[in-house]
Amino acid sequence: GVPVCWPQFSGRGPLPKHGFARTSEWTIESMGSSEDQKTAEVTLRLDDSPATRDIWPHAFSLLYTVTLTDNSLSMRLEVTNKGEQPFSFTGALHTYLQVGSVAHAFILGL
Repeated sequence: GVPVCWPQFSGRGPLPKHGFARTSEWTIESMGSSEDQKTAEVTLRLDDSPATRDIWPHAFSLLYTVTLTDNSLSMRLEVTNKGEQPFSFTGALHTYLQVGSVAHAFILGL
């Protein structure tokens, strides 16, 4: 799995360790597939709510997009500040991926 850690990654701070996004209920924003391009994609959405504002007083929207192809997995997290005041956050797509051999695993795009 790939927990979405947001708006706080570490346990150092006022929020629960790894934030609240990973334990919140997300909605499906969009999903689809293409047989020609052999891809499948889903975008999930998390918006601020009374429950999130109880522990973090900011208006936000998160979009988490996962794209699968024959030979790749792409994940993207987009953060939108819907409020008037700036806010700081940390986050991570905290992957736990099983691979056949770590010697043959690599990460692109960082």
